[in-house]
Amino acid sequence: MNMRKSLALTTCLSLSFLAVACERLPDPQGPAGTPINFVELADAIPLDYGRFVAATPQGDYHAVLWFERGDQSLVGVRVGTSRTGVISKNTVVMPRR
Repeated sequence: MNMRKSLALTTCLSLSFLAVACERLPDPQGPAGTPINFVELADAIPLDYGRFVAATPQGDYHAVLWFERGDQSLVGVRVGTSRTGVISKNTVVMPRR
């Protein structure tokens, strides 16, 4: 029984230490404090968004397509992955410096 008490005490102390060590993350911003800009998009993904680099799933029916421009800035375009393939009008642009 003494071993259970020491194990419980060690677990409680470890969890308490982890809870105290946590800190709030800063608000999301681009590299070097640059705010993320949103651009309104038409009915197609422009060629000047650069080369396709990744796709990130968002839920069951959406994904974000990531492109890299020549200046290495990133562009995220949200699209519907259902049969309609709807492209979101809001596109995120993250500049790199």
